[in-house]
Amino acid sequence: MKNRTLFDRALLRAAIDPRLRVFPIGRLIRQPEEIALELTNICNLSCVMCFRKRMRRPKGLMSLENAKRWIDQIGEFPKSLFLPQGFGESLVHPKFLEVMRYARSAIPNRIVLITNGTLLRKEMSREIIRDRLADGIIISVETGLKDDYERIRVGGDFDQLDRNISDLLEQRVAMGVTSPSLLLRGVALGDKQLVLDLLRDRWGRMLAEGDGIGVNSAISWTGAGSAGVNARRKGEKRPLACRHLWRSLTINVDGEVTPCCLDFDFHLSLGNINSERLIEMWRGRKLSEYRNAYLSGDLDRIPLCKSCNDWE
Repeated sequence: MKNRTLFDRALLRAAIDPRLRVFPIGRLIRQPEEIALELTNICNLSCVMCFRKRMRRPKGLMSLENAKRWIDQIGEFPKSLFLPQGFGESLVHPKFLEVMRYARSAIPNRIVLITNGTLLRKEMSREIIRDRLADGIIISVETGLKDDYERIRVGGDFDQLDRNISDLLEQRVAMGVTSPSLLLRGVALGDKQLVLDLLRDRWGRMLAEGDGIGVNSAISWTGAGSAGVNARRKGEKRPLACRHLWRSLTINVDGEVTPCCLDFDFHLSLGNINSERLIEMWRGRKLSEYRNAYLSGDLDRIPLCKSCNDWE
C-alpha cells in the first residue's frame, strides 16, 4: 500500500524474518494494512478454481444494521484499506450501495471494491463514480477470451462483463474524473504471461493512467478448510514467508474475525465483533499467540498454517 510508512514496512519484514525476530513486534504494528467486511458469502458464479464447494459455513447476508456498526469499528483503524468483500460477491447484497454510502460518510479509510464485475451494471457503476463510493475497483476477469472465460467462470456472461467494463470507463470519462481507478486482474491457471497478454489485448487500450492489468498465481486453498490435508512431512522445515497474521483482518457475515484472507471457514477466529471490539482482537492475546507460534515454527498450534502452501 502506498500509505504504509517505512516504519510499518520494516515491522512487517521483522515479523516474518527469523533473523529479525522481536517478541513484541505485533504490538508495534498498530494497524492492519487491510480490513475486509464480508457483506455476503453468497456468489452468483461457480468458478472452477473456487473453494466454495468446500466451505461449510451457512450462506447468508450481513444485515445493514450490523454492517454500519462494524464499519464504525473499522474507522478506528483509519490507515487501513477497507475492502467491502469477503468470501462471496458483494454486489449480490441488496443493500450494497447503502453500505457503501455509509462507509464513505462514516470512515476516513481508503475503499477498494473487489468484484467479479458481472453485476456491475451501468446504473450501479454510475452511482459509485458519481458519489465517490470507492477509490478503486478490482475486477476479476481471468482471461480476454469469451470461451475460456465462460468455461472458468461458470455462470458468467463474458459479453455482459465486457459491456460493464466499457460502461464504467465511459462514464468516468463523461464525468471528467479518474476515480475509482480500475485494476483488471486475472488468475494464471496456466501460462501467466499468456493471460496477461490476453487481458492487455482485450482491454489495455481502454484504460487510463492510474488503471492497471495484473495476473495472480492460482491459489490452491490447501490450508483453508482442509487443515492437515497437505501438511508437510514431520520434521520438514519451511521458510517463514506469510504475512497475513500481521497485515489483515476479515469480518464475516456473522461477526467472526480471522487474520487470514484465505481462511474461508474461519478456523483462526479471533472472536466475534458482537462481543469484543475489533481493536482489542488486533492487539489481543489470541492473535499474539498465533504470531508467536508461527515465528517459532510451532505450526502444530496453527493447523491451518501447517497445511497451507499458498504462501509459496
